[in-house]
Amino acid sequence: MDDARTLSAFFGLWAEAEPGARLDGLKRIVHEGFVYADPQAPEPVRGAEAMSAFLAAFTANMPDARAQVVAPVDVQHGHARATVRFERDGTVFATGQYFAAFAPDGRLATMVGFMGRGPE
Repeated sequence: MDDARTLSAFFGLWAEAEPGARLDGLKRIVHEGFVYADPQAPEPVRGAEAMSAFLAAFTANMPDARAQVVAPVDVQHGHARATVRFERDGTVFATGQYFAAFAPDGRLATMVGFMGRGPE
């Protein structure tokens, strides 16, 4: 899987309500030492199981919400930047910039998110 598809798959799992399917998907695309941080996480989320729990809370708080990569992914030497839009019932409620680093096996090693698109 290339970097852009890995990021799209990761954000696609934000809408996965079935815990087993969500965890299986995460285990395929995140490295064992995966670390995730964003403004909604009170502390860094570590590993597939913890990320699955974080996404379960997102789904519980925002039923029918989804996250989607909405612009071409910029890739640079094992790192990537993605613009992600969060929608619920067809209405956008947030946009963010996410920066990822990939492990040598191509899976996600780290992901850091920031709300908004930054200064234009």
